[in-house]
Amino acid sequence: MSLLNLTNLTRKTVISLPKPPITLHGIEGRYATALYTAATKSNTLSNVENELKQIKLVINKDSKIRALLEDPSLNRNDKKRTVQELLKQGKYCDTTKNLFDLLADNGRLNESSKIIDAYISLMTAHRGGLMIELGEDKTIDLSVASRIAKLNKLLTGKK
Repeated sequence: MSLLNLTNLTRKTVISLPKPPITLHGIEGRYATALYTAATKSNTLSNVENELKQIKLVINKDSKIRALLEDPSLNRNDKKRTVQELLKQGKYCDTTKNLFDLLADNGRLNESSKIIDAYISLMTAHRGGLMIELGEDKTIDLSVASRIAKLNKLLTGKK
């Protein structure tokens, strides 16, 4: 086989992955981006987002589940089995189940909330939205609100 044929063969095996709308960093960014890619391939982007929002509500409301996810002293296999049982009860899609299996296998269940937030950020960007987080719990005056609206229009071309 000639070198030219090997080059062509190599080019054909390259897999094109869906490109996320924004680049996220850190552990949560890597997992959220991988989840976005998997959900894009399985055509379950919105479904996964809705399921993760439900899971986040449960994590925030139920201190026992939050403790299960965040306690590093608990056995990984026990955590995985418990999380799998919880996900079976909720009838979640395979993409969501696979995420939590992967997190359990890698000892990253304690990062679940951050990963969910990162995925929601990806989905907001996917829909053309812009997330703005204010650092203080204060109301903003009209001039600041007007500047934010102008910036949003400039960045997105939308009102």
